[in-house]
Amino acid sequence: MKQTSVIANIEASELKEAHQRIIMKDLYKNKFGTSFEISKRTGLDYHAVARRMAELEHDERIKVYSSNGLSPTGKRATIWQVEDYNLSKNKFKSC
Repeated sequence: MKQTSVIANIEASELKEAHQRIIMKDLYKNKFGTSFEISKRTGLDYHAVARRMAELEHDERIKVYSSNGLSPTGKRATIWQVEDYNLSKNKFKSC
């Protein structure tokens, strides 16, 4: 792997982790939210938030609260919540 690819991979990983921390902090504060709501509250790009939500769900750090949320266009949107607030709180003490 070329040096520039290695550096880009490291930077992408750091950005991903930073986005995840921002999202988790938002969910601690607000308890619930769709990707659209989280994007609006945090200032992160909606598509970046949506990618992070899938990763956080896969890592069992968040879970689906409801599938009855609404997007700005009126389509259904998933409402997310922290998987286990007490357990997750310990993972992100530095947030």
